[in-house]
Amino acid sequence: MRSGERRGGSVRDIATLAKRVHERWLAWRRRHVGMSIPVDDTLSRLFEHVPDYRPLRERSPVRKERAAKIPGVFKLQQVADMLDTTVGDLLGEPGYESPRDLVTNAQRRTLREAMLILRDLFDLDDQSLDTIDEPQQYRFAVSASDFIERDHDYPRTLHAWVVPELSAAAGKSGAESEVTLGSAQILHSVREVWDSRLQVVRVIGESMSPELRHGWKVLVDTELTRPIPGALVAVYLKDEGGILGRWHFEDGRPSLRKTNPEFATIILGPPNEWTLWGTVTKVVEAPVALRGA
Repeated sequence: MRSGERRGGSVRDIATLAKRVHERWLAWRRRHVGMSIPVDDTLSRLFEHVPDYRPLRERSPVRKERAAKIPGVFKLQQVADMLDTTVGDLLGEPGYESPRDLVTNAQRRTLREAMLILRDLFDLDDQSLDTIDEPQQYRFAVSASDFIERDHDYPRTLHAWVVPELSAAAGKSGAESEVTLGSAQILHSVREVWDSRLQVVRVIGESMSPELRHGWKVLVDTELTRPIPGALVAVYLKDEGGILGRWHFEDGRPSLRKTNPEFATIILGPPNEWTLWGTVTKVVEAPVALRGA
């Protein structure tokens, strides 16, 4: 086998390896503007085989003679680590192709032109994009320390991870998934939900039973503050606490009807004594034992 060849890989000579290392070196510099990887002795020897490379100073004839040998695997590993890639990529091994190797130069050129168009169209150089907008926090009528628990505890912003739900059909094992998602597909399908408009409260007591049981958690939409009659709403009463009930009017006065007949309807007083802060839209957590109770 001639010097520089590698069995089982795509790189068969020192020139091909040197060219790939040089391309990755240039790509690294483009990704890290203003930074560079120093051309040490290993890179310098390799770059002697790259016609387009122009060193700051010419190597001596003696050093040039030493440049005709592929570095050992440990040296290549060091080079790969510096360039944020792998030895397999540098050697062109099957399965280690860089994304740039999967498209032609013409396709890369088209992608670059498309990126430039998007850059101008959406003003992607806008410095304000460097500042991450913090999610706006919902401010309740009273602080957590002053909050009075009655029908529910202090509201907390909904923060959840939504995972795609796959349907299942009975099979030999009892339940066989109709669709199988790979790890990458699952990760891309999972999405984070953080919306301060949606508040979660834990139900306290049985005044809304059996519709809502003690310990259940419900979602309150704080933008729905003009409910229709019969809507399940959340109201905070001054000096009395958080109340849940069905919105109604009795003798022209707003009231909250309880689902549990053992609890009386609450007639709301003057508007300055209470705050309708949202409408309950769904149950987000209910113990299984209580669901069937």
